Amino acid sequence: MGKILGLDLGSHSIGWALRDTSIKENQIIDKGVLTFQKGVGEEKGIEIPLVKPRTDAWGKRRNYQVYLLS
Repeated sequence: MGKILGLDLGSHSIGWALRDTSIKENQIIDKGVLTFQKGVGEEKGIEIPLVKPRTDAWGKRRNYQVYLLS
């Protein structure tokens, strides 16, 4: 018949398997996992977003700008 690609999407990885449906026995031709770096960091055992320092700096600049305009 044909080949089928199966995907398993996780939070930090993608698992995949390639099947050949024309084979009666073991249909899996190849398989693997692609892993990604976590999008969060850890500080004192607590997970925090990696963009937190940038967001905090933006907030301070924004507050100062509003202060100057008022």
